[in-house]
Amino acid sequence: MTRRVPASEEGQLQGALSSLGGIAGLIRSRSLHLTFAWFLGAARRIALPGAPLLLAALLMLVSLAVAWRATRAG
Repeated sequence: MTRRVPASEEGQLQGALSSLGGIAGLIRSRSLHLTFAWFLGAARRIALPGAPLLLAALLMLVSLAVAWRATRAG
């Protein structure tokens, strides 16, 4: 991404990416904990302790598709 911005704005880009990473970390930990708790709740007949991993895999596939689309030539 640094190749797409002028050299004078690389610091701003790195700061924005770090901020987004921090926000994503907060959202990630909360959503994965809630997913784990929901799939192991007392009212569930079938426990699925791997649900947070499945959610993480799904989000990785979505982000891969977005990254592929954003970096496509043309």
